[in-house]
Amino acid sequence: MRSTYALARGPRELLGAWETEGRIRFGELGENAPSRTASGDADRCKHPTIACNAAGEVLVAWIEDMEWQREGTLAWQLVDAAGKLLESGRGEEDEVPPWSLVDAVALPDGRFVILE
Repeated sequence: MRSTYALARGPRELLGAWETEGRIRFGELGENAPSRTASGDADRCKHPTIACNAAGEVLVAWIEDMEWQREGTLAWQLVDAAGKLLESGRGEEDEVPPWSLVDAVALPDGRFVILE
């Protein structure tokens, strides 16, 4: 089974997002840096992306329930610079096509965009 990982420049360290046992984890990649689970209790999560804005807010997005030749569902989580959850969501109407990935981008004004 394959998945992907993502890297982004954070305010202090390099940030990473990756799949572990069907869940998405993210955090700073420094020595002994803690990580956290973005996907909560959701299983079958793959292909994370991560972005950080100038305020230190971090957006992690991923695809849930994508299978061979089957679309998946976009899910995401936004945390502030201290790691406090600001928002999370799941795209109930917009399915991610098979063989596709998502990408998160921080805009100069601090907003985020998720590209499918």
